[in-house]
Amino acid sequence: LSLFDQEKLLAFTDQTLGVLTEYDARQNADLIKTLEAFFTCHGNLSQTSEMLIVHRNTLLYRINRINDIAEIDLNRPETRLALHLALTIRRLLALN
Repeated sequence: LSLFDQEKLLAFTDQTLGVLTEYDARQNADLIKTLEAFFTCHGNLSQTSEMLIVHRNTLLYRINRINDIAEIDLNRPETRLALHLALTIRRLLALN
């Protein structure tokens, strides 16, 4: 993945987060925001729920929705890495 090839970066981001981004837009949901907070808090659910100001059960529901909608397993390290990388790329590209 070339860091200077914006098309490839966008394609990776869309492939990794596209389904969740579309769901958020359609349902007025906060799944991407939830993932961002989850990674900011290093996967700590208590800290993430505090950061988002939601009950822990609400956070668990959102995490399960993310897993179901994106057909992923957030317990897998390679999945977490791909999502975290895609979120970082998305944020960096938005700055440009």
